[in-house]
Amino acid sequence: MEEIPEVTPAAASGKSILVVDDDIEVTQYLKDLLSADYEVLCKFNAASALESLGEKPVDLVISDVSMPGKDGYALCQDIKSDSQLCHIPVILVTAKVTVENQIQGLDMGADAYVTKPFDPYYLKSLIRSQLDNRDRMQSLVRMATSTQAIAPSASLSAQDSDFLDNMYKLNRAAELIKEGKYTISQISDLTGFSSPSKFSTLFKKQFGVPPSSYKG
Repeated sequence: MEEIPEVTPAAASGKSILVVDDDIEVTQYLKDLLSADYEVLCKFNAASALESLGEKPVDLVISDVSMPGKDGYALCQDIKSDSQLCHIPVILVTAKVTVENQIQGLDMGADAYVTKPFDPYYLKSLIRSQLDNRDRMQSLVRMATSTQAIAPSASLSAQDSDFLDNMYKLNRAAELIKEGKYTISQISDLTGFSSPSKFSTLFKKQFGVPPSSYKG
């Protein structure tokens, strides 16, 4: 299958969206609908979508549920379980209209669930709402220092709360490593991680190097 060129010209919003759907006509429709406002990247299966996200994270993902191989539910779960990607809003789109299907999508961490056929104006409004919510959360991050905790907020999802909690713990750990007073194991305990191995894994994802190699 010949892929649609991935990147559109610079969009008015400065935001980027990854569209994932094995139906090229649907993908082209969504690209045409959104490209005036967003940079749109298109992938036709979950595997290539995850590979793309690893190379170039986006601001939002729109994924069909029914795809060959890994479906949209599994793609959403993979995104939301990755500490580097879990902050990205995921909108699942599907023809499955039962409440059970919608609950399944939300249980996988989806931020929103849209059934086909959908109103294009509704989808665009939903995208704006999700991106506005993300911007508000990022503003909270920028306003807080590396050692300050953000007060719990009902507007943050469990994934967002975990992401923020780990980020401030990791930043504090980086400060302690630079001080040179404690071992890596001690720093893991001091910053509240359940085990040194989990600490090391998350630290490397955040800073690109294991704690033992971090220079600051």
